[in-house]
Order: sequence, then C-alpha cells, then structure tokens
Amino acid sequence: MREAIRADNLFFSYPDGRQALKGVNMAVYEGETVAIIGPNGAGKSTLLLHFNGILKGQGRVSIFGRPVDEDLKWTRRKVGVVFQDPDDQLFSATVFDDVAFGLLNVGYPEDEVRRRVALALYEVGLEGYEKRVPHHLSLGEKKKVALATVLALSPDILVFDEPTSNLDPRAKWSLLLGLKDLTQTKVFVSHDLEMVRELASRVIILDEGKVVAEGRVEDILADEDLLRLHGLLPPVFSHSLSPSVINSMSPS
Repeated sequence: MREAIRADNLFFSYPDGRQALKGVNMAVYEGETVAIIGPNGAGKSTLLLHFNGILKGQGRVSIFGRPVDEDLKWTRRKVGVVFQDPDDQLFSATVFDDVAFGLLNVGYPEDEVRRRVALALYEVGLEGYEKRVPHHLSLGEKKKVALATVLALSPDILVFDEPTSNLDPRAKWSLLLGLKDLTQTKVFVSHDLEMVRELASRVIILDEGKVVAEGRVEDILADEDLLRLHGLLPPVFSHSLSPSVINSMSPS
C-alpha cells in the first residue's frame, strides 16, 4: 500500500520549552483508518497539527511522499483537519457561508461552490441546513458542519482531533456512523475506546512524545496491561455501531 502520511524522527517543542514530540516515527497507509491514543499531554494533538503544516518541528513529515512544507497549498488540499472544538472552524452567519468559505478562497465558480456545499452537507446528514445559523446548532450538528467544511474541498486524508468529545450517546453514534461511511484515509485522536473499536483498523499509542506501541485495533484493545501502563482504561463496550442503536436512543 502507498504511504499517505509518514513522520520520521519528528521532534517539536513549544515556545515555553515543553518538548511535545521526541523522535516520532510512524506511517499511515492509503485507505487506512488509524487511531492515535494515549494519556493527556502525550503529544497526540501536536502530532496531528504537523500533518498539514499548522505546526512545523524538526524531522520530516511527508504526505504521499512529498514533504509537508514543500507546497503548503498542495498539502492542505490533500489533508483536511477537523478540530476538537467546532467553534474553531465555524465563524460565518450561515452554515452555507461556513462550508463555502474554503471553496471561495480556492477560487471555485459559484455553481460549483453550491454543488459542493450541498454534497458535503448531504454526506454529513445535514441537507437543507444551508440557511441555519451555526451558533444555534447543537454540538453534534456543529461537529458535522465542521466536517462538511473539510469534505467540501475533497481531501484525500481526513484528520480528526477528539471527534466525539462532549457528545451525548445519540449524537456520538450518529457521527460515528457517518465517519465510518467516508472512504478517505482517516487519522484521529481519541480517548473514546468505543470509537476506536468501531472506526479504526490500526492503533498507535503515543506517550511522553514517543510512539510506544502500535498494532491491530483488536490486539491493542485486548492488552489491558499495555493500556493501563499508558494511562488508558481497558474498554467496556455496551453497544455495537448500527443505525438501529442510534434510532433506539431518545433525542436529548
């Protein structure tokens, strides 16, 4: 399989001197869904922000074999990042304006912008939301709109930081069902091991800025000693992802 993302000997320190990444080596292959897990402060979110050049450390990060910083416009067309807090991505008066913002910046004509906005909202289950005010939406709806702003640009790689954080169970499973249908290469950070089980094919554990383990999702989640060693509780699963599970939950 072709490498979609590769990090080689990646180091990063913040201006206050805190070293967040300490020689990270990892790869994500085209078509994979990879979860990055680990305790708070492990460097997970910092690592994600290197994948489209928001942060730049020492070492090498490449997308489909090209260094991230060789052409940031190209990189950011290939890699779409969905932040943990959707309010970091939603700032316009309407949902349409938010989803259209990136398309207009790239220079798509009006007809194509409207087509792509409609398609992106359909993909996240929010068709007809174009005139809604983002500030008035539920958190789950905001997260879907934030995802739509990225999908509209048709990236090959989707990167998510804690996509299910602070969602109620119905909103969580609804979002996961949508994510599971997306065919792009996906990388996400999460403490939600139910999400990891349902969505990921492979897991990377990051701790103290280093990759300490990686493997198939079923092997990593079954290794309770490994999880506890790195500040993670062994998962207790109560549901399996399906539309029937979502529909059986009462709306909040």
